[in-house]
Amino acid sequence: MSRGLAVWLVIMLAETLHGLLRGLLLVPRVGEDMAGGIGWPIGVVIVLGISIALAPWMAIRDTSALLRLGGLWAVLTLIFELTIGLLRGLDLPRLLAELNPLAGGLTIYSLAVMFLAPLLAARLRLDHVRGGGGFALRQLLHPRLHALRVRVDGGELLVAVEERARARDG
Repeated sequence: MSRGLAVWLVIMLAETLHGLLRGLLLVPRVGEDMAGGIGWPIGVVIVLGISIALAPWMAIRDTSALLRLGGLWAVLTLIFELTIGLLRGLDLPRLLAELNPLAGGLTIYSLAVMFLAPLLAARLRLDHVRGGGGFALRQLLHPRLHALRVRVDGGELLVAVEERARARDG
């Protein structure tokens, strides 16, 4: 579980940098609301990317343990977000409004991503290792996709895609 907490810290560091860059580069051009709408899916990719990349290092395979870790990540993320918001001078009602999707808040969705990220990451990695089982991500991406390999090498993200050869008659 301690490795899971370390991964959460890496995610929070990456998300903090993402938020700072969004605030510096995007908010002045498109406004806070639009920047949040643009930045949210990028944040999801960051969370899932780090979770998938570090899933083998966390070495947790039990579904209940993965869900407990996800619950811990979600609670810690909520505390982190509220604390950062209060330190920025935002009032508590405004911060709590971010939890309401009917008011345009995306935080509840972010917490759901954090809750599911360890389980999804472990299952996606397991699917890659076994060549099946887990979630059939490669079938969602492309019906003929045979393998999806993601590797971080020297700071670069390398993605290799191999397609199944078409059956030839005669």
